[in-house]
Amino acid sequence: RLNKTALQKTLGLKRDGDLPIYSVITRLAEQKGVSLIVEAVQAMMRDNRREFVFLGEGEDRYKTELRRLEKTFPGNISFVNRYDTHLARKVYAGSDIFLMPSRFEPCGLTQMIAMRYGTLPVVHNTGGLSDTVVDWRKKTGNGFVFSEFSTSALLACMREAEKTYLYPKLWQALQKRAMTLDFSWHRSAREYLKLYQKLLKY
Repeated sequence: RLNKTALQKTLGLKRDGDLPIYSVITRLAEQKGVSLIVEAVQAMMRDNRREFVFLGEGEDRYKTELRRLEKTFPGNISFVNRYDTHLARKVYAGSDIFLMPSRFEPCGLTQMIAMRYGTLPVVHNTGGLSDTVVDWRKKTGNGFVFSEFSTSALLACMREAEKTYLYPKLWQALQKRAMTLDFSWHRSAREYLKLYQKLLKY
């Protein structure tokens, strides 16, 4: 909560602790699903009950759209058009839900960083996102996953995340599960070693 309040103060958001804060830290490009995010935000902001933070650089068309949204919903949407690792850490630490609806994603790092900070990801079921984020309804769930690359599917997943956010004990259990995940090379090396040992038996 302290991180959230600090982030809201830094970016001029409304500082309402009950509002979920969504964050997007990305290159502003079609591959990253930014077009879906823009459309979803417009739909979600009809009732003004959430906040969005955007941090990143990229295509001019997306910068124009995000600046328009920031102007339309002052105090609810903040767009910082730069690459800023220091601010990124504050955003990870202070937001509740991390959006990463990439059209394709060979690996992806930001969803893993977000989970380390206890910020639960909403991701498209593709590539490295599929490898690292398990839907919350499963036993090992640590985030929210949608399969169809569409605005409607993203919206449905965001609304599901918000419903879950209303149950603090469940939300905190998911956060703790996400924060304890190990994506280090030490873990990967152990998995490779097991595989090689298995192959040696043949």
